Amino acid sequence: GNIVQILSDMSRRPLQERIDVVLAMARVVKSEGLHSYRQQPIQELQERDYGKRHLFSLRMLEKIRNIPQFLDKIWFSDEAKFLLSGITNFKNNYYLEKDNPHFTTDKAHSKGGLMTWCAVSSVGLTMQR
Repeated sequence: GNIVQILSDMSRRPLQERIDVVLAMARVVKSEGLHSYRQQPIQELQERDYGKRHLFSLRMLEKIRNIPQFLDKIWFSDEAKFLLSGITNFKNNYYLEKDNPHFTTDKAHSKGGLMTWCAVSSVGLTMQR
């Protein structure tokens, strides 16, 4: 059911107890100076990748300096794979810490599933499923 139905089905005392617990947790988190951080899945970099990334960055900076409209000619893209295992993201895994721990998780390169892709530029948007 929807939230209104759920709330209307609860008696006042259990509802107030739940609200009090949530508020107490929020006070503790605030008083301890904690912040919510999320684990970010990344593709594991190989040793050879670091030099290639650095060289690419230097080339990009040079092109941006020399060609005024260079960034307008680039498409920025990303992809998402929905795995047959049912694991699609880590967006609901949160950690409370005082400082950002920069959590990352290595992810496998190939498993069965559906790949989606999208790209955007100054021209517009394109996507493929």
